[in-house]
Amino acid sequence: MSTCVTLLKPLSEARERTLFNIATIADSRGLSPLLLGASARDILFWHMHGIESGRATMDVDISIQMPNWAAYDSVSKEFLENGFKNPLPDHPEKFQDEETGQELDLLPFGDIAEDGKAIVWPEDNSSWSIVGLQDAFDHAFRLEVKRDTRARYLFLVSIPALVMLKIVAVHDRPEARHKRDGADIGFVIRNYLSIGNTDRLRGAPNDDIMSSVGDNLDLATAVLLGRDISEIAGAACKEYILELLDRETSPGGRCHLARGLRAAYCRGDFAAAKRLLQDLADGLRWQRPPGAATSQGHPLEAGVNKQNRPRED
Repeated sequence: MSTCVTLLKPLSEARERTLFNIATIADSRGLSPLLLGASARDILFWHMHGIESGRATMDVDISIQMPNWAAYDSVSKEFLENGFKNPLPDHPEKFQDEETGQELDLLPFGDIAEDGKAIVWPEDNSSWSIVGLQDAFDHAFRLEVKRDTRARYLFLVSIPALVMLKIVAVHDRPEARHKRDGADIGFVIRNYLSIGNTDRLRGAPNDDIMSSVGDNLDLATAVLLGRDISEIAGAACKEYILELLDRETSPGGRCHLARGLRAAYCRGDFAAAKRLLQDLADGLRWQRPPGAATSQGHPLEAGVNKQNRPRED
């Protein structure tokens, strides 16, 4: 986790101040906050590549490794004592930066999940999947945020990790998530080639993709994205996501994600949405040929603007 991104477009003052405040509190506790969700999407596309998502957000989604609920409660108290408030007492994960008004969801993962798959909120016994979060953290960028002359760092999910987590989230909370997460995955597929990935379809090990999908660029993008997810997902996570995608594309499935993709990306064509998910799954099943170079397909490199390479710390 040594690659630090360089932004083409600066963060808003309010967003950067809130991220700085989060990083400062995390640093004081020896924590490494992981930025994900819609705010991460905007940084990965708009701030790094100048591509607007068309869906603004005031939310900042942060995930932190926690050993247990006592530790999470202690960190929450630290936020409440340092400029954040909890406007919804029934939702202990929700905070608001009193200085900027930015909203924060603080989501734990790690050993706090006794089965390694989901956390169970003590307040109402609701379950929240954490599948993929450790893999996303292990392959994250570093993001520098500043205030005056001071700098802090957070970790930022990669684009393949963002999609991986959204697939999990859709099936964890389908009715609440399928529209927006389906729209976000469609947005990634629409723009993934234009952020430095087109040339990857012309050379090994990905030069077989176009012929396999009949030169359909949408389907080729789905396969390439699936392959990039396969590079960062651990065995258990990959098996779990493939099970979800197979359920989406099998006859009689509930197809939560396909419904979201159909509405947001496929112009109402349900069959086209399912085909995209099938090709995403095919990419996820791919294994890099022995001896094949990894530089073009490295999960931290996929989607980084070649004219704006991140520096190595």
